Amino acid sequence: GIYGGIAAMVSLALTVDQMTLIAIFLIISHNLIQEGVVQSKSGLPFYKATVIRMAASILTVMAASGFLGHDTAANALADAPVMIQTTFFAMIKTWTIATLILSGKMLVIVMVLMLILEFMKNYNLIDHVVNMLAPVLKIFGLSKQTGFLWITAVIFGLTFGAAVIVEEAKEGKFTKDELERLQLSIGINHSIIEDPVLFLSLGIGAFWLWVPRFVAANIVVHFFMMTKQMISLPGFPKFLLGHKR
Repeated sequence: GIYGGIAAMVSLALTVDQMTLIAIFLIISHNLIQEGVVQSKSGLPFYKATVIRMAASILTVMAASGFLGHDTAANALADAPVMIQTTFFAMIKTWTIATLILSGKMLVIVMVLMLILEFMKNYNLIDHVVNMLAPVLKIFGLSKQTGFLWITAVIFGLTFGAAVIVEEAKEGKFTKDELERLQLSIGINHSIIEDPVLFLSLGIGAFWLWVPRFVAANIVVHFFMMTKQMISLPGFPKFLLGHKR
């Protein structure tokens, strides 16, 4: 998880560039087991969701490393606020307390989300939200039917939004392709408020906490779409997929 990653980071002598690269990796690949289960129950196999997120993290970090200066200065936390200069065990204690608080918040958020969803269904408001998001969803390679689930994951994350995402996915309103594209996108790019803010206190630039994973999510979905189009072409050698000729 993000909290555990930060706890480990602050106990090491890392430069700003090194922390930035770790943050980029963690902001895409974290809580892989818990969030992988959510994705497996709502349109994307666990192994596929996990492998793609890990691969996206590695490739994104490799790309970002080419733009960073790789300074060799002493521990970057020397210039950080005193409040985050703490021991590993103190961070673990803080993390434990925060996790308990988050569990309570999760219950409240899930209940509120479900109430909002039912309210929007009863008053036919979902279509209006989806139409407003249509241009953004098109850029990300997603169908506008998945707009409500996308905004739920992007704002609340896969954990807080799990109940809504899983329930809606099981109702059969979306095609397999729509769900796969949605899960590929939100697996890489979700909880865009809470997660990045946690890293800002370490002095990491906002650009690196938001832009790389937006780009990575876009590339992965469009690559998936392009691959499916290639496979569907009449001349594509089906034996490469393990099918009989």
